[in-house]
Amino acid sequence: MVKRQKKSEIPPHVSKVLSKLGKSDAELGQFFLNKIVKFLDENGYTDASVWAPSVLPLVLNEIGYTENLGEIEDFLLNLDGMEKSIAESIYNHMTYLKKNVKGAKHKEIRDTLIFTLGKTLESMDKEKYKRLYG
Repeated sequence: MVKRQKKSEIPPHVSKVLSKLGKSDAELGQFFLNKIVKFLDENGYTDASVWAPSVLPLVLNEIGYTENLGEIEDFLLNLDGMEKSIAESIYNHMTYLKKNVKGAKHKEIRDTLIFTLGKTLESMDKEKYKRLYG
């Protein structure tokens, strides 16, 4: 079970986007992860639910340096395989957020996506660690 992030640990600009969407960081992160895995499955990647959490941090790190959606489009041109599919899915989510969170800047949307996905992946890692080592 993904736990909700404490309000004080969420950056203010991320919290603003979350409140406009009416979702918690855990809900949004899990939603994005599920959509990315589904996108990978639809594009023929077997075991997407296993591989996506491994590849996703690398893509998120690079997207963290972008200043606008155009830079993500340029970034996509340099990728192939699963990395490209994950980046395409993230790009689709960012355009969705841009349309549905009126007045949000690229940095707010980008950071919300990175923060929520990062926290979801971190929570998954903690659960796996607990199961393995008690």
